[in-house]
Amino acid sequence: MSNLITGSIAVLMSLMFFLFYAIRLESIVLWLIIVANLACLLVDFVQSIKKGNNQTSS
Repeated sequence: MSNLITGSIAVLMSLMFFLFYAIRLESIVLWLIIVANLACLLVDFVQSIKKGNNQTSS
């Protein structure tokens, strides 16, 4: 549960940070880089949430 809360906060903060610069600098190349980074961030977040805390240590 804590992974969901802290991950959501991190995703929202990253989204605000990246979108601020994307709007401020108005560059097509920058938009492409930001969208790619946000897509990777969201995929990683969703995968970590689906994985959950059911990791076993050997």
